[in-house]
Amino acid sequence: MGASGRAMVEALIAGERDPRKLARLARPNVKSSQDDLAEALTGRFTDHHAFMTKVHLDLVDHLAAKIAQVDAMIDAYFDAAGPGAPGGSAGPGDRSEMAAARKLLDTIPGVSEHVAEVILSEVGPDVCAVPDAAHLASWAGVAPGSDVSAGRVKSSKCRKGDTHLKAALGMAALAVTRCKPCYLQAFYKRVRSSRGHMKALVAVQRKIIESAWHILPKREPYKELGADFYAKRRPANTIRKAVAQLKAAGYSAAVGPRGAIAAQPAPA
Repeated sequence: MGASGRAMVEALIAGERDPRKLARLARPNVKSSQDDLAEALTGRFTDHHAFMTKVHLDLVDHLAAKIAQVDAMIDAYFDAAGPGAPGGSAGPGDRSEMAAARKLLDTIPGVSEHVAEVILSEVGPDVCAVPDAAHLASWAGVAPGSDVSAGRVKSSKCRKGDTHLKAALGMAALAVTRCKPCYLQAFYKRVRSSRGHMKALVAVQRKIIESAWHILPKREPYKELGADFYAKRRPANTIRKAVAQLKAAGYSAAVGPRGAIAAQPAPA
């Protein structure tokens, strides 16, 4: 809950029942008007409801405190200057290496510090034991299965793989679809146009974990290819698609000598 919702719930638990007074507890950045909030807060809320709400709110606070403790312990594994995690055997050098690896993985679009920590915890900072990036993608469960019959390669589902790593890569792939234009976003849109949303997400997950396989041994940050990578690589395909879109919109298009497209409304 946000600060406004938390303040209203605590006021209800304390015994306040006036919808107008509860609505005034909203922060200035709340978009809803006072009248809308008052209408939403009008209802039947008894002392029994207040008791049960307090029980659940205490559980939420308790779990939030425990999550904060775990987060602090995880941060200690990446703090070379600190004492380290309680009971941990990682020395300052190991923690410095882990911190550097997390920073490098964080350069991949869509990968946050949390996702980088999951990758390092599941794969480890040293990926030399994995022969190549394709093997790592298969182990993570973001590569299509092998279904070959009579010399024909058929479409098949991905294996289960590492559930924790696969979930983190899914979060990163969704973040890519909403981030600023980049190569991975252009790749997602390109695959989505022919294979659909879900398969495009899996393809982005594979790109991310393969990038991690190349980044960790080389200790080099992610190299951004740019959102126009495919347009520069195959300009003819880009021009042909643009012309087809113009024709579908009712325009007649012609490509000039330098690739410039001249469009005008098609004759009725």
